[in-house]
Formats: sequence, structure tokens, C-alpha cells
Amino acid sequence: MPYPVDDSQDRGVLTFLLLAIMAIGALLVRRRYRVVSNV
Repeated sequence: MPYPVDDSQDRGVLTFLLLAIMAIGALLVRRRYRVVSNV
């Protein structure tokens, strides 16, 4: 790495990204299930 990175800050960002991806995935799955149940 060309520059020093704060591990704690990096971990926080990665955790936030993971939570955001999980939330978006859950919303997409719910939407899909709603469409399937409506049909």
C-alpha cells in the first residue's frame, strides 16, 4: 500500500459496505418474493 491505512477506520468502512449490500439484497429479495406471491 502506498499510504498508511488506519485499520479501525478501514474495518468500519468495510462493515458499513457489507451492511449496506445486505440491506439492498434483502430489499431486492423481498420485492422479488412480493412479485412471485402476487402472481
